[in-house]
Amino acid sequence: MKTRLLSLLLVLSGAAGPASAAAEVAGAEAGISQADPFAAGRVWAGQRRAGAKEGGGGQGRRWSLHIETREGEKFTGYIVLRNTPGNTVRISVAGSAPSDGAGYVGFGTTEPKGELRQRYTGTLKNDFIELSCTGRGLTGEEVSGTAGLSPRKKDDD
Repeated sequence: MKTRLLSLLLVLSGAAGPASAAAEVAGAEAGISQADPFAAGRVWAGQRRAGAKEGGGGQGRRWSLHIETREGEKFTGYIVLRNTPGNTVRISVAGSAPSDGAGYVGFGTTEPKGELRQRYTGTLKNDFIELSCTGRGLTGEEVSGTAGLSPRKKDDD
């Protein structure tokens, strides 16, 4: 709502044209800023499916990506993996993502949690990140899988 009011004020004052105001309002209504979808404080949430490389897939689990810092195309933050009810793991990550619009997204774990080391690569398009995951699980087993993330308006983790 604040973004919509600011855009309206900019248009009325002549500081921004109708096209830029419309784009900003559309982005705000979609729940994501047109300025930078990976700005510090942003949270993405969705489902992740990872399992042993031989079998692949695995059971779907909720997870989220929390952006803490942003500099150019690079970001740092953490992921929250909800492995089973009551078993939540928080892991620091670093990576890169487009500062505006669609494009490549890649990040990996930066601190050890048991044997866990994972890399996520994919694409941001239409406010959705589609990712592939490879690496090692908590006990060192090789894992692979897929994941998806959408912008979340409220951080309730």
